[in-house]
Amino acid sequence: LFEELEPTVALDYVPVVFESREVLSHTVAYYELPIGTGQAELIPVYVLDVEYDLGAGEVVTSAAYIPVNEEYMAPLALIESVSPVPSAAGGWTLRFEAADATANLSDLGFDSSLDFAIGTGDEDSYLYNWYLDSISEANELGTGSVLTYTATYTGSHGEGGGLAPRTIILQVTDVLSTQPPSVSTDPYKVLPPVFLPLTLRN
Repeated sequence: LFEELEPTVALDYVPVVFESREVLSHTVAYYELPIGTGQAELIPVYVLDVEYDLGAGEVVTSAAYIPVNEEYMAPLALIESVSPVPSAAGGWTLRFEAADATANLSDLGFDSSLDFAIGTGDEDSYLYNWYLDSISEANELGTGSVLTYTATYTGSHGEGGGLAPRTIILQVTDVLSTQPPSVSTDPYKVLPPVFLPLTLRN
């Protein structure tokens, strides 16, 4: 989980740009969420003492907190596939498909030992919402595990129009989860082309 899904499953996750890292030790403890966060109980976690090699001789250590039970983890938000589909003149269309958040991680291509779904695992609990550039009601594009997004040209590139880079954001919410974290996101940056679409993961 730490190696393959740390941004999703770790509590108090802080991204670190590193050349290599090593888990020096681990222990079991209980984690308390920040003051003001609704929390029904303390979360049992593995505390990993991790050493990061940042390059140029710089080494730092930091703790990573991984819940010991999948029900204390945020649900999986993963844009599984993106493909162009036929569209009307004046724009182009992409079809986004989210991975099934109720599926075992091992069935989605993660390590074979991860034979469980993260979150409550209840097939009726997971909601999929899609947003453009930022998460807000005004920017919601749709719901469900599949999104078809059509970008249209606003003018010629020479006049400052055309297609601007946009970010499609998948948000998955585990509505039956009794406490945070119950929401996770996966952004996908879309770089508009002149002729054919090129997409890069953020």
